[in-house]
Amino acid sequence: MLTYTEIPGAEGIDSYLEALRAGHGQVGGASGTYVKLTRCVLGIAGNFVRERPWAAALAPLMLIVPLVTLGNYFRELTFQARWAQVLWPTTPPEEACSEPVEI
Repeated sequence: MLTYTEIPGAEGIDSYLEALRAGHGQVGGASGTYVKLTRCVLGIAGNFVRERPWAAALAPLMLIVPLVTLGNYFRELTFQARWAQVLWPTTPPEEACSEPVEI
């Protein structure tokens, strides 16, 4: 399944990009995973080699793709955790009263 950004009402590239800059995008599709990203990067590299046979000399570099995408995955987790803490802090609420109240 694909991951994509949808802009309701966009009628062309210019209106799409303008609405995207204004923050009107809606995310659709499936969330990306380490495996999905690795598979896509290797697929792009494979297509590149098929279209340009001279690029086969670079094929050994495809062995490090899983390590690079794993590093990217952990960077994304760190980014998400940091911004989640900024946007939705989990600090406990302050006490409403500092002195006990008799009932």
